[in-house]
This record gives sequence, structure tokens and C-alpha cells, in this order.
Amino acid sequence: MGNINDKVVEERNAKIKRSGNRLLVSIFILFIGGYFFFYTSNFWMPPAYEDIQVTKIGSTVEKNDRKVTLLSWTWDQETAKQEIILDITNGSADGIDTYAFEAVDINKGQLDVDVVCQAPDFVVLCINDVPSRWTEISLRIKLPEEVNPEEVTFDTIRMYTSKAAIGNMQIREGMNERAYRKMACDIRIAGYNAQIDQHLVDIESLKTTISNAEKRIKELEKEQIYQTESEQADTLTMISSLQSEASAAKSEQENAKREIRQLQEQINLQEKLKSTY
Repeated sequence: MGNINDKVVEERNAKIKRSGNRLLVSIFILFIGGYFFFYTSNFWMPPAYEDIQVTKIGSTVEKNDRKVTLLSWTWDQETAKQEIILDITNGSADGIDTYAFEAVDINKGQLDVDVVCQAPDFVVLCINDVPSRWTEISLRIKLPEEVNPEEVTFDTIRMYTSKAAIGNMQIREGMNERAYRKMACDIRIAGYNAQIDQHLVDIESLKTTISNAEKRIKELEKEQIYQTESEQADTLTMISSLQSEASAAKSEQENAKREIRQLQEQINLQEKLKSTY
């Protein structure tokens, strides 16, 4: 009987030992798998330009005595293409009016870029075969190949976009430069109208600030009648602060109204320009 019990105990101990070994092996495999996942993820997961600031639509990059404005950057997922429209204001005397363009995907590398149209002040580009898993793309504007970089000082102009920053929309095919210039006018007008809308919101907010400040000033002035000299001095300080706040808000209001008038003038000019194409 004792031998049987000893045998049972030995079998149970062996079973526990085997279970413990399997558990240790499982933990080891999970650890190694997690380690492998962490250190190889950069090779199979799309990386990101975490330290890169996306170039906002309508913003301008100034370099080489030039102002390059990003009018539009769109992505057509179905055709795997991206379209970029740029305004260029050249204030340089270097004689360079055309450029070379590169597009680089952080994961795939350099992409194929077609220059749809290029004028000294206006450029339309098409990036082809954009990877479906793209995350960020860098546009680089360089000297044309025929210009010796040793003879002209020119720093590469860079713009960036990300999948999160631009929407997916259909890119129209077969447009000529005139059609693109008309579209550019519409884009500028839409941008000016968006700025006007924001100014109107700001004006209403400032109007509320002014109204609240003036109301509180009247209340404080009434309270002064029943205050000691020390309390009146404190109240005068508060009134002065509120008056300064109201005055600053009124000044901001006037600036916003002035900006609206200028933007409306810009819209009128763009409408006239559009009619010439």
C-alpha cells in the first residue's frame, strides 16, 4: 500500500514538474516574441515623421527669397495619386524660374512625380503610385538639373503632409493650365471666405467681452457710493482694468473689420482674375 502511495506521489510530482516546465517555456516564448515584435516593428509597420510639422493648406514657406504657398494637396486613393498646387512668388535675382521636384514617402522612399504644369508663379504636380499604406510624404523643391548648384545658392524647400492631414478625394484628369488656374482662384476665394467667417466669429466674441466689461464697470461705479476710501481705491483699479480690456477688445474688433475689408477686396480681385482664364 505504501509503495502505491509513493508511486502516486512521484507521478504527481513529475506531472507538476512537467507543467511547470511548460509554463516557463510558454513565458519564455511570449517574452522573446514580444521582444522580436518591438525591435522589428519598424521594418514592417509604416513609420511616422513624429518630429515633422505638416504643412497646412494655405500656409507659406519662405526660403531662397521666395514664398511658396501650398494651395492644395489632395489624395485619390482609387488612382493612387496625389495632386499638389503651389503658388510661387519669386523675389530673387538668381534667374531661376523653374525647379526640380521630388516626393519621398517615409516607408517606400522616392516616388514618381509628374509636373503637370509649371510657370514662374504657379505649379501643379502629380505624385504617382502612392502606396496604400503611406503615412507621411515630403515634397522637395530643388534647382533644375541644368543649373550648376555650385554657381547658385539654393536651399531645398520642403513641405510635408500626412494621411491624417489630407482627405481622400477624386482628382480630375485632363485639366490644362487655364483650368488649374481657375481652380486655384476658387481655392484662394474659399480660403479668404474661411478667414472672413473666423473674423466674424471673433468680432461677436469681442462684442460680448466689451458688453460684459461695460456692464461690470457700471455695477462697480454704483457700488462705490457705499464704499470706504480704501474700497473705492480697489474698485477704481478694477474699473481701470476692465476699461483697458474693453479698449483692447474694441481695437481688435476694428482690426478684424479691417481684415474683412481687405479679404473682400482680395476675393473681388480673384473673381476678376478668374474671368481672364
